[in-house]
Amino acid sequence: WMVKRWLDRFGREETEKLLSVNNEIPDLTLRINKLKIMPSEFLTLLEKNNINFQGSAYIDYFIRVKSLSGISQLNIFQSGFFTVQDESAAFPVLLLDPKSGDRIIDMCAAPGGKTTFIAELMKNDGTIIAIDKYESKLNLIKASCQRLGITNVETIAADSSELTIEPADRILVDAPCSGLGALRKKPDIKWKREPEDIQKLAVRQLSLLENASRLLKQGGVLVYSTCTTEREENNEVVEKFLQKHPEFVVENASNYVNKSVVTSDGFVETYPHHHHLDGSFAVRLVKK
Repeated sequence: WMVKRWLDRFGREETEKLLSVNNEIPDLTLRINKLKIMPSEFLTLLEKNNINFQGSAYIDYFIRVKSLSGISQLNIFQSGFFTVQDESAAFPVLLLDPKSGDRIIDMCAAPGGKTTFIAELMKNDGTIIAIDKYESKLNLIKASCQRLGITNVETIAADSSELTIEPADRILVDAPCSGLGALRKKPDIKWKREPEDIQKLAVRQLSLLENASRLLKQGGVLVYSTCTTEREENNEVVEKFLQKHPEFVVENASNYVNKSVVTSDGFVETYPHHHHLDGSFAVRLVKK
């Protein structure tokens, strides 16, 4: 059903390219933790140990490696010098543009890759409230924070679509989604997902945005993101939300991220066969 869906949307040539890339093993991308080490020091460390890497085409302090085998022998993972994170997962955080001293809510925070990147950009100054339904998943975030030297994250186990807490300056809704953008890393999704999941998820995604709109201060920033390529979970969710909420406006993503991943509407959209990244979507909304 996925292939048929993409043929209808992209045509044969484009779909073949997408399917082919989805069967490749992707490079690993590392985010250097500037709380612990300067990027130049980290790169020198890799060079000294003959570990091959490439700079990211999209974000300065991200690098690509073929595998972690060489790095794992250096025992620098436990030192908190880096996190494994695709650049596509970093774009929503760059759109959020967190500042020191902010109060930020990460509404679907586990396993914590974006939460910890927000904290690194805030230089541990301010507060991040990381929310997830399951305490066990929040423990993953706590462990990552400890490893990375992060001290400004509080966790709450709750359903983010129903939660009431003090309003925030910025909110990230990295919504549960079909994951069809991440098939290179999670090929099992091909067999687990059903077509009807997409509509069900879109309902959930909209309810998360609804609650986020209530928890955001006036003048605040709301970023909505997914790791899927499907319009029903991306553009259409945002369109429905904006119809109900004229107090929100889209701010063009090209002010915050590499222009090559920004659409004419000002959204971030990435595709594995175009960008050599996971498929993803993100939009920056400002509450007037």
